[in-house]
Amino acid sequence: MRNRLRRSAREALRNEYGENVIFLALKNPCEHFSTKMPKFRMTTEECFLEVLAVLDDIKEDEKNARFNMGHRWDKIYNDFRDLADDDTDNYELELATSMVVYCAILLLTMTNKPLYSTLAFDLMSQLEEHDSYIKGMKGIFDSNLYRIDIEKLKVVVIDYMDCDMFFSDAIEEMVEKVEEDSQKKSVKETNIISGEPETADLRIAQGKETSMIVVLDTMYKAGWFVDKNNKPVTNKKKTIEQILQYAFNKTNPNVEQTLNAAYKRNKADANSYFDELIAKLPETD
Repeated sequence: MRNRLRRSAREALRNEYGENVIFLALKNPCEHFSTKMPKFRMTTEECFLEVLAVLDDIKEDEKNARFNMGHRWDKIYNDFRDLADDDTDNYELELATSMVVYCAILLLTMTNKPLYSTLAFDLMSQLEEHDSYIKGMKGIFDSNLYRIDIEKLKVVVIDYMDCDMFFSDAIEEMVEKVEEDSQKKSVKETNIISGEPETADLRIAQGKETSMIVVLDTMYKAGWFVDKNNKPVTNKKKTIEQILQYAFNKTNPNVEQTLNAAYKRNKADANSYFDELIAKLPETD
């Protein structure tokens, strides 16, 4: 778990995997133990992702799995410590770490491979160094297993450990996308609240950029633009650039160069710009 999951990512993960029997096996116990972590408060979604990461690391390199799992409790603990606030009680971090390791052990014991049983034993040896957590977890997790289909859980775990899928990678990709989308939405909402302009999906038609700049220049001179305080704007170049950027996604327009070139011609040569607009005005009686 490289970062704590934001609410949008947790919701996306829950929507995608909430009916997965592994997720359901962790849900109630995680909710129970999270109440004992007032500061760190690891969620079911985060625990699910971390447990899958353990399983996926085993699947990915079974040859070196015993070596890779050799200090897994310590590795998870160090990861959590890096993510936690400085004033988080050590008890909470140890509890969160032991939850993940216990869950991984629980799932590994449901498989039919001798290697996985060995790995479960290795992880239990690490967990026993923090044995004050084991008894409480066993009671909570075991009672929850009676509420779900244990045989179905075994089948799902066995099938998963035998397949080529890696849920933790898929979840990480999903989380990245969801959080990127959420960040964009947050920026958009902030801009709306603060009155900042939002970039649109409009573009200026080909061959019309000079016409657009000349028309905007004329509107500026006519006093059609005011700032957020309802006072006339005083920077023509900046005003036109902002309109082009935020209304038409046109960055770095050559405003001054375009206007200089346009006004070197006779005024009559610019009439076509305005004639085209006038022709589109509604007719009056």
